[in-house]
Amino acid sequence: MRQYITPDRIANRIMMLLRSFRGAFLVVEGDGDAKVFRNLINPVSCRIEIANGKSNTIAVIQELNTRKAQGVLGVVDSDYWLFEGQKINIPNLISSDQPNLEIMLILSPALEKTIAELLPGDKLEHIQDISTIIREVLTTIGKQIGCLRIISLRQKLSLNFKELTFGRFVNNKTFEVDTVVLVKTVTAVHQGLRVTNDEIVEEINKLKAVSGQAWHYCQGHDLAKILELILPEVILRVAGDGASEFVARKLRAKDLEHDLRLAYERVFFTETGLFLSIRQWEGANPSYKILL
Repeated sequence: MRQYITPDRIANRIMMLLRSFRGAFLVVEGDGDAKVFRNLINPVSCRIEIANGKSNTIAVIQELNTRKAQGVLGVVDSDYWLFEGQKINIPNLISSDQPNLEIMLILSPALEKTIAELLPGDKLEHIQDISTIIREVLTTIGKQIGCLRIISLRQKLSLNFKELTFGRFVNNKTFEVDTVVLVKTVTAVHQGLRVTNDEIVEEINKLKAVSGQAWHYCQGHDLAKILELILPEVILRVAGDGASEFVARKLRAKDLEHDLRLAYERVFFTETGLFLSIRQWEGANPSYKILL
């Protein structure tokens, strides 16, 4: 159904709503983004519209700019723009200062709050050590998968990363990535690629050696899945068998992305570049207020 919701239809809807609602509209990519911003916006003066994807969000804002709509701001994930040094220059459109909102959550104290909810009460003193190790491991593993994503984008390979089983190529005991198996897993569903798996592995190794912000290689949904895989082992190393088994049982019924969103507080958001970008937009559009 969502594939039929075009940027024009979303723009038309916003234009219609602007006739009766005098506040601001925040256009975001997806449901997860909407759930994060729901706790950050002023619900009296701002409404959220979901555009169903990054390209749609950009197209909606461009269309609304053409129609000279007032009070509408779009937010998109930077994704690999940060790694490639790209910037957007479209009025009323801003991008995250991390590749996506999931990484923003992981870098915030929301991670510590989420871990605290999982741990037994007598192991809470280990939260900081556990979160430090987790962030280090996530960037190490996420960077390698991110390299493959970047190669796919640069070479227009259109590799499909959906429904990846991370346990096939990530060792949850040593936290090592088998790059050969990673590439084989991702390319298995593709026929007629113009590059071989060995060539892709070689490109990944070259890209890993490039200096840059480690988080800029990563993709947030990858990290959430990796977190589920490695968390029991990290807790085992820091807090012991009992805590690890306790957390493993709780994880079976947990959605860590959901928990991170719930744990994210407005005060954490005020420390981000995205918060400043929205405040700057509000300053340039004083009749409209988005944030609390």
